[in-house]
Amino acid sequence: MDRMEFNKGLKKFKQAFSETALNELGKQVKFAQKLRKITPFRLALSLISSFAGKIQTIADTHRTFNELNEEHVQYKPYHKQLAKRAFPNFMRRVVCRLMSEFACRTLTINDHNPFSMFEHIFIHDGSSYAIKSNLKSVFPGKYKQGLATVQLHTTMDLLADEITAVILAPFSHADVNYLPSAKEIKNSLLLLDRAYLDFSYLREVDTHQGFFIVRGKRHMNPMIEQGYDSEVGIFTSLSGVN
Repeated sequence: MDRMEFNKGLKKFKQAFSETALNELGKQVKFAQKLRKITPFRLALSLISSFAGKIQTIADTHRTFNELNEEHVQYKPYHKQLAKRAFPNFMRRVVCRLMSEFACRTLTINDHNPFSMFEHIFIHDGSSYAIKSNLKSVFPGKYKQGLATVQLHTTMDLLADEITAVILAPFSHADVNYLPSAKEIKNSLLLLDRAYLDFSYLREVDTHQGFFIVRGKRHMNPMIEQGYDSEVGIFTSLSGVN
């Protein structure tokens, strides 16, 4: 990274983590009307710092807050901030702000590229992981005896290099419930893994003039309607082959 790129990145970082902007955001969502020791800026920064490392409890984030800000805030007033109804909305807005500020378009397609026909190229996937067992009533796993498990569903627009949706859901819920709506895929391409193979959803995408590439499952035996090659053109010999 040369000096110009470094300075550009540093400027973005300062804008994203602006103390004035994050404190104002906290006021907008009614998370904090008065700025005391636990300001929205300080809390957000300490939580991000905590989750960048290994934490087990809320007490770990409390210690990080005091260490980072050189404070001696007691646990109870700290916990009261996390228990506020506006806190989840505040952190959601912080995450959206960071994703917007750090977006950097890296994929460019010229008019001669076949992919230029698409307005967007979306990729969607999910990652699952176990969480504390006392959350099982809220985030049950797929099996009764299984661990409390969540799945993080994420949609990304590759052309804009932006995350368009992030949803945390119980692992027991069907994956297809968290796909982008078929209307959103109009004139666009959607890339999916085999876990999201749902024919009724794909038919709906097709109805709304959307396109998709989905990894198939092993037991599938699709019929080839037409085969294409960039040099030869259409392979008529493949039509109707299973």
